[in-house]
Amino acid sequence: MAVTVRQNLVPANKYGIKCPYSMTPSYITVHNTANDASAENEIKYMISNGNEVSFHIAFDDKEGVQGIPFNRNAWHAGDGNGNGNRKSIGVEICYSKSGGAKFDAAEKNAAQWIAAELKRRGWSIDRVKRHYDWSGKNCPHRTMANGWQRFLDMVQSYMGTSTPSTPAKKPTSAPEVKGRGYAAGKWWGEVSSKTTSGTESYIGVKGQPLRALQLNTVGDASVAGKLKYRLRKLGGGWYNWQTDREKDKNGENFAGDKVSKFDRLQVSLEGLSGYTAEYRAYDSKHGWLPWVRGFNNSNSNGYAGWDGYAIECVQVRIVKK
Repeated sequence: MAVTVRQNLVPANKYGIKCPYSMTPSYITVHNTANDASAENEIKYMISNGNEVSFHIAFDDKEGVQGIPFNRNAWHAGDGNGNGNRKSIGVEICYSKSGGAKFDAAEKNAAQWIAAELKRRGWSIDRVKRHYDWSGKNCPHRTMANGWQRFLDMVQSYMGTSTPSTPAKKPTSAPEVKGRGYAAGKWWGEVSSKTTSGTESYIGVKGQPLRALQLNTVGDASVAGKLKYRLRKLGGGWYNWQTDREKDKNGENFAGDKVSKFDRLQVSLEGLSGYTAEYRAYDSKHGWLPWVRGFNNSNSNGYAGWDGYAIECVQVRIVKK
């Protein structure tokens, strides 16, 4: 039996705060509420406060409640005007703070609705994203802790489909990384990791601090995986995570703002077993710094660059673990 969904929509006079832009969605983004309120109370609170924080629909163990029209954006993904906030439907799963039977039922209701929505729109399971995929936040925290693939399998079971049992295609060599840097007021030529050896090939121009960066994995999508990368503004905070060079109506995504210098780089590779991203940075004071693999957001390690020194060039490649 289909999960019951009712509406309690934000009033039009709050559109400017909660959902200022029209939207044609391309994704569904899954969240956990991180507290133990019902769907009705989650929506009521979201509507009543004056914060630029919003989501489209919440599910508890009994029902779904919609608070934002699906043709309006919502501020839920932590990626500014990126695809998460501007092109995805935000779905909150209730009772994730304590978990247990009520959370499990809420998660099943959300999965059932997502499955129906995917079928209605003619979408496949790859349109379902995590909050983490847009901004690196540990959300949906309990759903991921219990197994993200488990949740996707649940959605597919409600769709009447399943993940193919055919073994995934294995790459015969590490996929190629292509990238380019923005410096001195322009984008410089694209560089391939396949020609990277020592300092022969790199992204950027020595003597010119980078102001933005684009990275992309190249090759068969079944083996290429996805690069996630972000930069830290010199003297400031981290920019939002970017995923490859996905395109939207505003053009290609990139990390940075094309104006500010940056002094840290983090890169992560997802979806490719047995491989990882390796990367390093160059600045005029220290030259090439050591190669880095992986990152750790809770510590000061796990990044390329030297604090306080603008990065001029980077090298990024995919290697076997």
